Amino acid sequence: MSKGQISLDLLLAIIFALVILVGLNAVSEQATAMQKAVSVRQQLHATGMNVASALSTAAALNDGESGTTVAITPPLLAVPGEARLQQCDIKIADTGTDLNLSYVIVDIKTGSAETVFALVPFVIPSGMQLSPDLTATPGKCGGTIFAGVAP
Repeated sequence: MSKGQISLDLLLAIIFALVILVGLNAVSEQATAMQKAVSVRQQLHATGMNVASALSTAAALNDGESGTTVAITPPLLAVPGEARLQQCDIKIADTGTDLNLSYVIVDIKTGSAETVFALVPFVIPSGMQLSPDLTATPGKCGGTIFAGVAP
């Protein structure tokens, strides 16, 4: 075995180690992006369930005479990797039977955008008035939604 052979083996080992590290880095970035989407989807679902529960409570509290209005403030989202809490959109699906929550994740490196959705089953109580009207104008996480039943 000559000195040149040992150097060539070392060079091949270093190249192999670099290829492995680059591959692990790509897997790590993909896992981080997937974790971000799962975290956002879980928060959207929890927010949707809370809004649906508050809307149901507003309908149950109304006796039909007092015109009770309930103010609902959905929380902002804590998105991994973002310095600030983020807003999401809350809208009633066209069918009128689901709350549709969405948030757009933008990858700073590539500029690509991914919209994360969560659908929460919910039937709008008859006579329920919302401000903003969630069928045409989406509400926002961190904003206030007023719900009431007209007397």
